[in-house]
Amino acid sequence: MQAGDITKANLSEIQTSFECLQKNVDNKVSVEECVRGGQLIGIQMTIKEALKLISKINTDGKGLITYEQYGQLMNSKLKKAEKEKAMHLANFRKFDKDGNGSISFDELKMVLGRSGYGMTEKAVLEHFNNADTDGDGEISFNEFVKYFCEI
Repeated sequence: MQAGDITKANLSEIQTSFECLQKNVDNKVSVEECVRGGQLIGIQMTIKEALKLISKINTDGKGLITYEQYGQLMNSKLKKAEKEKAMHLANFRKFDKDGNGSISFDELKMVLGRSGYGMTEKAVLEHFNNADTDGDGEISFNEFVKYFCEI
């Protein structure tokens, strides 16, 4: 893991999660520990996905990875998550016309009612109600991502 390839915040998170996993102090983590370490820093990974990623960087075939390898894996996952969040935020801002951090029904209707989407007000209302899971009359960024981006 090259120091220039990773932000200080990501490095700190990776180090802390790795240290939390080191119950046996062998300076290596298993697939299961890798999944748990990812969860500690907000990365959701299945065991199958972790196995696939580990097999790409682990050359000894034992299924254990070193801190250096763990750091590379987690850094790539964090970078991917950051890119996805930036993309979702850019899309969210297309709907959040007044820039207040949430999407009103009128803002959603303005975008989805345009040509290209051409949704009826009834269809827009259905999407709005489904996306507004907390029922506060606004679609938050998290609600937007969950409903419109994770389909």
